[in-house]
Amino acid sequence: MEEVNLKHRYWIFDIPEFYPTGGLSDITCTTDSVVAALVKVEDDPDLILFDSITRLYYWEEDDEWR
Repeated sequence: MEEVNLKHRYWIFDIPEFYPTGGLSDITCTTDSVVAALVKVEDDPDLILFDSITRLYYWEEDDEWR
């Protein structure tokens, strides 16, 4: 398991469809590199990418931040 550091900009959540643990417990890893975060999300489509500074989520199917 990768280290979770809430001071990193990009947070990656793994939220099971029916069993979310809630809040920060769903964060699986964090990084300051948008490239590393996007690669991780592309490898596993169930992951959710969140930018903690702009407070936007990345929608892979539309390739945009909302």
